[in-house]
Amino acid sequence: MLSLYILFIASPTYCGCPIPCLKIVEKSAMQKLGTKLFVLITAIILFFSAFLIHKTWTQAQHHVNTLVGQEADLALSFDLAIRNYFITKIRPRMTELLGSDHFEPETMSSSYAVRQIFTEIQKSFPGIILKFAAANPKNEINLAGPNELELLKYFNENPGIDHWAGEISQNGKRYMARFKARRMEESCLHCHGEPADAPAYIFRHYGSASGFNWPVGQAIALDTVAIPINKTHEVLWTELKNTMMLIGAGVASLLLAVFLIFKFLVTDRLNIIARFFLDAANQDNPYEIQPLTLSGNDEISSLSQSFNILAAKLKDTHERHGQQAAEILMVNEQLRQEIAEREKAEKALEKARDELEMQIVERTEDLVRASLSLERENLERQRAEELIQNSYAELDQI
Repeated sequence: MLSLYILFIASPTYCGCPIPCLKIVEKSAMQKLGTKLFVLITAIILFFSAFLIHKTWTQAQHHVNTLVGQEADLALSFDLAIRNYFITKIRPRMTELLGSDHFEPETMSSSYAVRQIFTEIQKSFPGIILKFAAANPKNEINLAGPNELELLKYFNENPGIDHWAGEISQNGKRYMARFKARRMEESCLHCHGEPADAPAYIFRHYGSASGFNWPVGQAIALDTVAIPINKTHEVLWTELKNTMMLIGAGVASLLLAVFLIFKFLVTDRLNIIARFFLDAANQDNPYEIQPLTLSGNDEISSLSQSFNILAAKLKDTHERHGQQAAEILMVNEQLRQEIAEREKAEKALEKARDELEMQIVERTEDLVRASLSLERENLERQRAEELIQNSYAELDQI
């Protein structure tokens, strides 16, 4: 009969207990949670601050350009209104009073009157360009510059367009400009048609080299209004920088407050837990863990309470495992004794079996010898019987 025995052997671990232990090593170069959070929040705030600053700057530029454009529109409307009043009211009246052959620029030229008015305005606003520009003017003061010549070409190539608005650059400065094309009309031929038809005053003062022979419908001049925006943008940028400095100081204060609050509420308490874990891992008996005490009623305090519950269950489990290990050791000792006794019995049985086999061999040899002796005796008896029978046969014959 075969018997099956199961032997439980408790293998020792590194810490001398049946449960494997993990050694916790504190890294000196470990990045702290507070630093990571601080860097993350800083990056997010800087990203959104840069986005808001860019958005604010873009919108502010748009609003400034819109306001400056409205001012330029107002100045151009004022210029056109003055011209229209001179052309429709003052010049006809002066022509009636002085005659068609007489011409006084001070009272009959809308360009002269507008230039004089804008000259006074430019004393208070020296950066503003208020100009009547022509490609071939009678008065050199009204000579068009490169930008204005390009626009005259543009207007002549596009007869249906008489206005242009946008930014221009002149002498290294940026302007928000408005241009109104002045096209040659029938009513202008008296002064700008054939030189012979022009008033004597114009011919005498300006000559016949320029300002004449313009065809009807051609863009011959521009009413120009250009307001500088460099200074406005510089002021805007200064204000934006001051605002950025205030926002930066506020953000820095906010980040410092967040860092200190997070350090007080999270980092310091987590450090306490980490040190507690290290002390528990490095003590002689890792199962005799003292309760972790943290004040508060939040997730971290709940974590410490959960750890205490886990430590208590671990201690109870260790004690039960210790009892089970002792019972297993006792059972193993009993099994070892039983195995030793069985091995001793098996050895005695094997010895008896060997002795019995020897006795059988000896008895077999005795039997073989006895059998051989009997066989010899039988042969001798048979020979004797044959001799006797032969002797009787010879006697019968006699």
